[in-house]
Amino acid sequence: SPKTIFERIGTDESRPLLNVEDRESVAQRIIKRRIPIYAKIADIIVHTDAKSAEDVAKQIVNEVLRG
Repeated sequence: SPKTIFERIGTDESRPLLNVEDRESVAQRIIKRRIPIYAKIADIIVHTDAKSAEDVAKQIVNEVLRG
């Protein structure tokens, strides 16, 4: 979700598009524009909210093996 993405990248000062005063609002706007593009070209979509990195990796491996 956009909220989860912002929580993960919100304090990353190496992101030039987010070097603004209202980082969360800008991030939300960027994410909402990008998600449909990513979804359109993705072979696999993994919802990562409330999942550990290990769980996400396992899900990706399972999806790839299913073909």
